[in-house]
Amino acid sequence: MVHVEGDPDHPINRGTLCPKGASLQQDILNERRIVKPQVRRPGSDHWEDISWENALSEIAQKVKKTRDDSFIEKDAQGKTVNRCESIAWTGGCTEYQRIQLSRGKTMRALGVVHLGKPGPRLTRPYGLKFGTNVWPWVAMTNGWVDIKNTDMMLIMGGNPAENHPCGFKWAIEAKRNRNAKMVG
Repeated sequence: MVHVEGDPDHPINRGTLCPKGASLQQDILNERRIVKPQVRRPGSDHWEDISWENALSEIAQKVKKTRDDSFIEKDAQGKTVNRCESIAWTGGCTEYQRIQLSRGKTMRALGVVHLGKPGPRLTRPYGLKFGTNVWPWVAMTNGWVDIKNTDMMLIMGGNPAENHPCGFKWAIEAKRNRNAKMVG
């Protein structure tokens, strides 16, 4: 990769880069980026390069051992729970939703119950648009472009101009062209 830019003809973002897209080149071309697996063995003071095959094999063995050693089939009342409380998982903001969904399903299949942020994202059904959650979170079920048609926006609990600059263009357009009110 040598360059990152938005597409001004894109119907939703009109060429604006979101924070993730704007930093993409830095993530990929960073000279300090580690591009192969490394392991720091117990008692060692340095990291050693290992192959992807060895890395995945070691991870699989350790996950299986940890799960097998700590898996809880039944709780104190004898109720079947099938859970593993000794493994926790969290995603990151640079992962897109399908990766988070896939990893979350994998962790749930293992019985992992400690799913950290962005765990709530994993509850999003595919039928809803970007930026949505299911109850108890408020859902945005319309698309970003539709916001240009609003007369009033109620903004609660966040800063959409900072968090979603691509989509927030449509809120600015509603304010400019329709004199839409923003309440926050």
